Amino acid sequence: PTEMPTAYPTLTPTVSPTLLPTESPTLLPTVTTDEPTISPTLYPTISPTLEPTLSPTLIPTFSPTMITDEPTSNPTLFPTLMPTFSPTITTYPPTLTPTYSPTLIAVNWYYWGAEEGRGNTLGENQQIPDEIPAKIIDVSAGSRHTFLVQDDGTVVGAGFIESIFSYRGHLGLGEVSDCPKPDKSILCEGTNDPLPVKEVVDASGKVVNAPEFERAYAGVGVPSDSGDMHSLLISKDGKAYVTGNNNKGQLCLGDLKTEHVNLFHEVKDLPGKAVRGAVGQEFTLILTEDGDVYGCGSNEVGQIGQGPDVVYKAKPTKIKEVEDVTDLSTGLGFAIFLSRGKQKIWGTGSNLYGQLCGFTGGIPITVPEINLEGTVGDVIQVEANRESSYFLFDDGVVRSCGR
Repeated sequence: PTEMPTAYPTLTPTVSPTLLPTESPTLLPTVTTDEPTISPTLYPTISPTLEPTLSPTLIPTFSPTMITDEPTSNPTLFPTLMPTFSPTITTYPPTLTPTYSPTLIAVNWYYWGAEEGRGNTLGENQQIPDEIPAKIIDVSAGSRHTFLVQDDGTVVGAGFIESIFSYRGHLGLGEVSDCPKPDKSILCEGTNDPLPVKEVVDASGKVVNAPEFERAYAGVGVPSDSGDMHSLLISKDGKAYVTGNNNKGQLCLGDLKTEHVNLFHEVKDLPGKAVRGAVGQEFTLILTEDGDVYGCGSNEVGQIGQGPDVVYKAKPTKIKEVEDVTDLSTGLGFAIFLSRGKQKIWGTGSNLYGQLCGFTGGIPITVPEINLEGTVGDVIQVEANRESSYFLFDDGVVRSCGR
């Protein structure tokens, strides 16, 4: 007998109510007896039933059908107490690639690590995971700071500001105060507890109330105590907002006259709705719902895929060589892109440590297709980190390159 989760929560796994699985579907109606009937069954048979059974099941299933060609992968014997990302049961192999506009469901999130990066004026590091006491749909951790997106669209930021003089506004919470005493209500030099992003600057330059957000991308700095970072938020209505350092045009403001800002500014001249993004050391990438990618900021080593003769772009500029992109990620000075439909992977930027999965003698690469020779299966997700790249395949294997 198979062991599958019941349709209603139980504290212990149920005993399988069926006898041995039938070789073919039975069409006999059920008869009231003291013993469980062989048909209908709540579990997939060896030969799947393509038509509804004559005697319907009395217990609702998790999804309209539980019948698959193969057994479902990794069923749990106990129900989860919190909603999962997908309320339906996925047949094997699961599709892990996000859609252009996924529905983000609040789940439990946990944090741990240095106290200064997550906001903790008690001055204590969190050495074991601790649950965040809020309904969160997205998180992003940068260099000594964190963004949380709550289910009501509110973004809160927390973290450490080394100095008023070196801070360039990457938290997007306004001016920094020299607080003689810790004050949880304003942004101070030193460690800051979570504060909400209440105001943004719209495309016309006016300070307005913050919209409801869906995704957050915290910036990174080298060294980690640097204030020369920037951050990106994506709103529920498909607009992109950036804040922080703008020394290479990474805020997509159109020029370099504005060295930095301390409030999130709406990105102008962005064709299409923004659905995802990525933040590198001095560049920004934005993915629109039609699968195009736009970049701004430094292109000194090809980070935004504009060829060897372009130093920077201050406006959102399309990366022409990539298309139908469903996933993207950035390291410090490079980026990788995935097209699920075309089953292609692209990479651009620094390849000093082989992070673009090819030997170039340290020479940067400008938007070639990455060739993952010797691998089997399709890549369904990509992730980059500092100077390394990671690729998740549909069979659950993860491969990486770089250092």
